[in-house]
Amino acid sequence: MRMQRWDSQQKNKLCAWLQNAEANYYYDSGGNQVYVNNYRVFWSNLRVRRLPTDTAEFTDFLSQAEGDIKGVRYTRDRETGLLASAVDNRFVDARNFRTNYSYNALDEELFQYDWPADVPIVDQRDLMHTRGWTYFLVNGKMNGQVISGRGRIPFVYDAAKEHPAWMTLNIGSELEIIDCSNGAHLRLAEGIVLEEYPPGAFFQGLARPWMGMHTIDTVRRDAAAQQVLFQTRPAGNKTDVIVIVYDENELPNVALIYTIDVENDVIKDIRFDVQNKTKGSLTFSYLQDIDQLGDDFTEPAISVSPQPPLQQSTGIKWLIHLAQGQLGK
Repeated sequence: MRMQRWDSQQKNKLCAWLQNAEANYYYDSGGNQVYVNNYRVFWSNLRVRRLPTDTAEFTDFLSQAEGDIKGVRYTRDRETGLLASAVDNRFVDARNFRTNYSYNALDEELFQYDWPADVPIVDQRDLMHTRGWTYFLVNGKMNGQVISGRGRIPFVYDAAKEHPAWMTLNIGSELEIIDCSNGAHLRLAEGIVLEEYPPGAFFQGLARPWMGMHTIDTVRRDAAAQQVLFQTRPAGNKTDVIVIVYDENELPNVALIYTIDVENDVIKDIRFDVQNKTKGSLTFSYLQDIDQLGDDFTEPAISVSPQPPLQQSTGIKWLIHLAQGQLGK
């Protein structure tokens, strides 16, 4: 993604953003510096980031959850359903501000930086984001059962090639979740597989920064994909964002309350409320220094059999089923 901000008359370039497979860059035109950041771009007003390829149904649900933007009118291509243009009348000094959408993913020049080649670069990333990936730990309780787990998370796409995401999660002494590049299993502790899913099924509702979007957007877009409502607000510490996910239709009275670290683009914890009572929580810890680790963080190896057939992922709802004690039932 590349985004250029102009003045209202589109005559002078201002600041710019670039996200690619390697890192996240912000060009400060006033200070003439490029900053390399831990986090993906998100909107400062905390609205969900939309994509031009989002369907009308998906976009309508996002608008239902957080309200329409007054003064913006979209036009879609009649044949493909994709956005063709947008007219924005919110700016007094730029009436009928038009955006045209062009779908050409083959022109790499569109996604190259265009700031001065000798501009100073300030790398603000921490150790794990500089590395491009890290290991994480999960600890918590749910309905009286202890939950523990570990895994690996890549922060950029290039890192995901050699260090793909994986996770193991033990729920009490009975259930185990394994999600890795080979596939995903929900199985009993003794190894009997209850359900098989495609890879990434249990990363739905969790951070996936290597896919290019900020965690606050990933979580909310995962909710919208399942027609599950959400609310967003800044946390009291002004560095985190709270996202509340709740399903008023199929799974009422359950809420997932996320605390998301905006600057580091990760989930800090998820609280699970059922009928307004806290039933449990998960806390995520991310390891900066991994040099002295043993074999505890070896990616699990699973084989996906043709029988039973792979089930379709329930998306973010697997976390709601976890809160209800219905996972695997």
